[in-house]
Amino acid sequence: MIRQQVGDVLEINFEGGWYYIVVLTKIVMFGGNIIFAYHNDGKKMQFDDLKETNEGFNICTDLLWVKKQGLVTRIGKLNKVNGFFKTKYMKGCHEIKKGEKAKRWFIYDIDNPGPHLATVNQ
Repeated sequence: MIRQQVGDVLEINFEGGWYYIVVLTKIVMFGGNIIFAYHNDGKKMQFDDLKETNEGFNICTDLLWVKKQGLVTRIGKLNKVNGFFKTKYMKGCHEIKKGEKAKRWFIYDIDNPGPHLATVNQ
């Protein structure tokens, strides 16, 4: 099982598709890293091709399950990741029951994810 580090470009083979991410931060919240996930069609790509694009999105995610399943491979390393941050904010919610839609969201600053900046109620 790999130990992901900032700058790692990871390939995840899941349910017949290939997905690619860049690890942007150390573990920040509940065991998750903020990552950049590439938009792609699930086809296998090469590290050099990924370096030429930055189409995707940011999310905080826990990679533990796919790592335990042996579905993750490190395919490269980037020295600079700043260009992969699409926003300086992130949102989070606390789900009360599985499958229930969140009614309250918290807005965090990526540079200081501890205290939330705002609460949004629906």
